Amino acid sequence: MKYVFYCSLFIMAWLRPISAQVIGTSFEDIPCHSGLYFDPLDPETPHPLPNQTEQPILNWPPTSDQLGFNAYYTPYDQASIGLSDGDSVGVTNRNSIVGAFSDGDQGYEISDCDGNFTLEFTPIDLQEFSQASLSIDVWIATTGYEGNGVNNTAQSDRLHIYVQDLDQTQQRDLLNTTGYDINDLDIEGRWLRRSVDISDFNQAQLVVTARNNTAAEAFYLDRIQVEGTLASNSLNQTNPVIFPNPAKNSFTLLGHDQANTLLTLYDVFGHNVWTSDSKSLTHDVSMLQSGLYFLSLVKDQNTRTQKLIIE
Repeated sequence: MKYVFYCSLFIMAWLRPISAQVIGTSFEDIPCHSGLYFDPLDPETPHPLPNQTEQPILNWPPTSDQLGFNAYYTPYDQASIGLSDGDSVGVTNRNSIVGAFSDGDQGYEISDCDGNFTLEFTPIDLQEFSQASLSIDVWIATTGYEGNGVNNTAQSDRLHIYVQDLDQTQQRDLLNTTGYDINDLDIEGRWLRRSVDISDFNQAQLVVTARNNTAAEAFYLDRIQVEGTLASNSLNQTNPVIFPNPAKNSFTLLGHDQANTLLTLYDVFGHNVWTSDSKSLTHDVSMLQSGLYFLSLVKDQNTRTQKLIIE
């Protein structure tokens, strides 16, 4: 009787809506190179900014539990030298300005880009979530900034951080200095925690755009987190139970007839990373990276979705 009671408690707890961090990054598990970044491409034309050997990392691929990101350059209306002269941008552990990063020993720096620097993060599939939010830590170095960010010129500094929904063509700001002199906003010289509700987004993408033109004009990013609560229709009492959860090398499905059932695991980006039509109750997932996944069970044209965490 005790065994049944405790199993019932476990199942009831599991079937409650679950709130947790979905994915994020603090730029910690990325190689960190000292020195400056030199853009090898034409500063008079828009282009992606390629990683360069033994120079600070500007781009990084996503993993199952870490956001990836890609950097792009767009010149002023009147082209300048851009990042061709060597500048402090990318993943860094230099903390002389910030004192300490808000999470760990590394962050992402954008300074003296002599044009427009855009950092785009991996889109996140939020369709299984009833509630979701995105947060980021930002440090704006204390110095004299120019202009109000409206004109695309060297004397018009700006920082714009927002989340866009790629499905619904909407966006929501976390920080936007456009239209203001940064020095008038009382946002310099400390870590700012910015958060936004994105519960109504389907495919959410974090974007950072910056314009500055001296080494003293520096922006730092850290502790990016996406948190969410699974929708109730993704966790209902007719669903089977995954045990253990979190899992390590394998998991077992309890309370489900797996005959003629297709099992598919998706990562938080919506990518199919594992598929099985095995009738076995226990499934090997040792080949997958740690992180949050969604297990889809399709049988007789009916689909159920469960959350699975792999450690």
